[in-house]
Amino acid sequence: MASVLLIFAPALAKVALRFGYVENAALTVLGLSSVVGLVSGNVLKGLVSATIGLLVATIGYSQITGTPRYMFGNFNLIEGIPFVPLLVGLFGVAAVFELLRDHAYERREQIESEPLPEIGSMRLSGKMIRRLIPTWLTSAAIGNFIGVLPGAGMLMAIYIAYGQAARRFRKHFEGRPGEPNWDEGAPEGIAAPEAANNAVTASSMVPLLSLGVPGNSTSALFIGAMALHGLVPGPLLFSQHADIAWMIMVAFLACNLLMAPAAFVVIHTVTRTIFAVPRNVMVGIIILLCLLGAYSDGNNLFNVWIAVGAGVVAYLMKVSDIPLGPAILGLVLGAQMEAAFSNSLSISHGNWLVFIDPVTHPISLAMLMIAALMWLAPIVHGIRYLHARRAITPAV
Repeated sequence: MASVLLIFAPALAKVALRFGYVENAALTVLGLSSVVGLVSGNVLKGLVSATIGLLVATIGYSQITGTPRYMFGNFNLIEGIPFVPLLVGLFGVAAVFELLRDHAYERREQIESEPLPEIGSMRLSGKMIRRLIPTWLTSAAIGNFIGVLPGAGMLMAIYIAYGQAARRFRKHFEGRPGEPNWDEGAPEGIAAPEAANNAVTASSMVPLLSLGVPGNSTSALFIGAMALHGLVPGPLLFSQHADIAWMIMVAFLACNLLMAPAAFVVIHTVTRTIFAVPRNVMVGIIILLCLLGAYSDGNNLFNVWIAVGAGVVAYLMKVSDIPLGPAILGLVLGAQMEAAFSNSLSISHGNWLVFIDPVTHPISLAMLMIAALMWLAPIVHGIRYLHARRAITPAV
């Protein structure tokens, strides 16, 4: 992915310059439309999950009007629900509840715990590599595109790529003998977000080095690091300190090359260590690390309660078969969507047609058309499925 930074930085920077409030609003709609790929079977539950995420994203002071919303007098919610404790609860604490449930069920039914799985080879077969190449390329393209847009965020790229991979998996592989379900270990579910994540990391440096605008919070740290050495990111960096600018790009390329052998060693070692720990001990370690991580984000005990509460909600959603992915997507995009739409309508004096103006905002129109196709695709697929069933069902 560092090759994109080396080769396409000027061209991608020009694309980033064309993104304003209107384009960012359309981008959030496109990102939220990827919820279609995250749900299977019951689309209604997926929409409920996304709505929950959007509602939680409205907690705190409004970015536009400054009005407090759903705070109930708690000043810990001024900036909204703390994001890090929220994620810790949704993933870590919820996983602890699931482990406790399984452990209690095994003890009640006097079932012996399953033997530890054997650690197989981490090398992919040629067949699996050929299968994952389209997913890698598509997810990398999505990550590079989202990465160069200032403020778009890494999580948006990950979930859009994840949704795209889900649609491809369900179309080509789901239901085949030996294939897992999408949320039970499908290889595309691992390949897509990781490829998008790696692509975002390098491409987010494009607007920073070319324009002086950080692509996300991670690349924003480079501004402070460069300022300590008297460097100013932007067009002048290449003319005044070209050696430093190109060295940063080469460093990203070297990191990508060293990532694979380091991953082989670390993952293999960590996996063996984790599998050797008994489940009851693992539960204690996980909950301790989760609560410690939630507290350390601001050294606030309120964050611990947020993590526990989020874990309870995530566990109840899991029991009710409500997917968690759309809720996370709504949380990530909620505030950004609200700000982009409010600013766009303010500039256009309340004219909603600004989002589909083919002259002044063609990029917005194109992204909204793609989002519409995402929503129409499952409807068309369902209609075709019903017609096919009627064609093969004998008349009575």
